[in-house]
Amino acid sequence: VWGLGTSGVLFCTVLTNLTCQRRYSVKSRRVALPVPLEWVMDGVEDCVSGEDEKPGLWKQCGSGWSRRYLDPSSDCEDVFICSNESKTFVEYPLLCDKASSCAEEEFVCKVSRNRPIIWDKVTYRFSQKEILIGN
Repeated sequence: VWGLGTSGVLFCTVLTNLTCQRRYSVKSRRVALPVPLEWVMDGVEDCVSGEDEKPGLWKQCGSGWSRRYLDPSSDCEDVFICSNESKTFVEYPLLCDKASSCAEEEFVCKVSRNRPIIWDKVTYRFSQKEILIGN
């Protein structure tokens, strides 16, 4: 299964070291495959034995809306907190990657790295009306 996860990352490219037999597969061909990180502690048992939902198997980082789970052998890294209103965060390796994750990221990148702001919205004013062009 390929697609964008809730974090905006292709979830089949971020795999854990833990393997399991997938719940939804051909029964005669069940093989142990790495667990995509996007499946960990998401409330859905994707593994036959439920390994992807067992809290003791995964390292928890952050708390509240910044809670995330990692492979047990991974270290918890700091993240850039966007804002309390948006309740989003950006992992530092993805910060200033020319993909806008939150409004604060654009400002920080411009100031800290002297990069131009990346606009994904343009407002055009015409006759006292605003027209939004873009996302």
